[in-house]
Amino acid sequence: RVRLTSESYVPMTKTKLTTYHVRGMGGKPGFKKFLSLFQMRKKKEHLSVFCIQEHMLPEAEDKEWKNMAKIAGFTLTISYGKADNEESTRGGVLVLLDDSTIDLTQTLHCQPGFIQVALAWGSEQLTVGCVYAPSHSGMARIDFLNDIKTKLTPSTIVGGDWNCVPDRTLDVDSKNPLGYSNTGATLLAGVMEELGLVDARREQLGTTAEYTRKGNTTSGVTSTRLDI
Repeated sequence: RVRLTSESYVPMTKTKLTTYHVRGMGGKPGFKKFLSLFQMRKKKEHLSVFCIQEHMLPEAEDKEWKNMAKIAGFTLTISYGKADNEESTRGGVLVLLDDSTIDLTQTLHCQPGFIQVALAWGSEQLTVGCVYAPSHSGMARIDFLNDIKTKLTPSTIVGGDWNCVPDRTLDVDSKNPLGYSNTGATLLAGVMEELGLVDARREQLGTTAEYTRKGNTTSGVTSTRLDI
């Protein structure tokens, strides 16, 4: 049982899942390019599931996104808005499945910031989640985590951006790492311990630091390993 992280993989014999925070798909041209990328990667890397955070695709074209995915050979489950602002035109999470290797058997939860689906891969039954936790409001993140902790299970494979890190001294690069607002980290750690989930990317890294976007700390930029 594992918790996935950005650009990390958990092999399931001959299939894999990956997760990305994309900061916007770029509308139809960007989504089409993303589908083409997935088509190439699924063949080379045996990828069956993509979990994406902050796609920023408009909900008004929901049917269009699903039709584009189906034509390209995928099943799309998508939600819109941020977990702390359903009306936001930003945010959004999606799960994209390769129809040739894996089947969607049930959508368990589909809400702003959180998708959880039941999948069939041959005789194997899988549960996959995609998370984008609130980024600005500490209390909203606490409320979000308290909500999804009742929905996650010990068998859930989760990819996402939690907007908090397990160790500020290791996962934050700034003039004052301990000053980084890390609301929700203790609660998330408790949920993971209770369910027996692990931070797969941190286990891969050991004590090595990794930052999603590396900035210049001398100019006041804070860089973090955003996804845990």
